[in-house]
Amino acid sequence: MQEAQLEEIPEGKVYTPLSIRIATFFGGVPVGAYMLAENFKVLGEKRKAATTWLIAIFVFVLLIATPFIPVLDQIPPVAYPLIYAIAAGWAARRYQSDMIDEHIEKGGDVYSAGRVIIITLIGIFIIAAFLLAIFFIRENMMAG
Repeated sequence: MQEAQLEEIPEGKVYTPLSIRIATFFGGVPVGAYMLAENFKVLGEKRKAATTWLIAIFVFVLLIATPFIPVLDQIPPVAYPLIYAIAAGWAARRYQSDMIDEHIEKGGDVYSAGRVIIITLIGIFIIAAFLLAIFFIRENMMAG
């Protein structure tokens, strides 16, 4: 009983694997990368946070290049969010789940659904702005 009282409550908040999976599906790769990287930072794995961003940048560039790669063009568009949401959920379970559970068991906090929704919406707006920029650049190049 005394041992439990002496244990420190972990600092910081974490995202659950379910939150990461859902937010990544709707908000895209940048949202999933952000949430995974933030978890790694809170859980003391800063190097894995950096690796997460490198992988996410590679995947994001690959997604942008999809229309230019004929083989990938045959994949239905709805498959992409499913694939990267499943991948983000898998990464959270595989590399963070035990540490997240321990964090929570020791009294550590979890981010609210409201914050997850806000981050997801920000991700949607970032992707929309990026796509609009590509559209306008492409239109200007074709017109000029």
